[in-house]
Amino acid sequence: MNAVSAELKDIRATMRKRGVKVYEETRDPVQVVALYQCRGYHGRFMMLNSFVAAEAGVLMRKYLGLDPRKVNAARSTLRP
Repeated sequence: MNAVSAELKDIRATMRKRGVKVYEETRDPVQVVALYQCRGYHGRFMMLNSFVAAEAGVLMRKYLGLDPRKVNAARSTLRP
């Protein structure tokens, strides 16, 4: 948890330094949508939930000290 908190703190500091502010986030069964402002411009970022889940799995393996490259091999053995 300490490593995750430290990395999140660094990411937030970098976003603040670059003038990026996320001001709204919505989730539905298919995707996550974030509205942001960067140096006066407004934008929208969308990410599919399946991609979020895949990235979360890779990061969890990283923080647990496991090899993140083995995620795909583990998934393929679970499929019928």
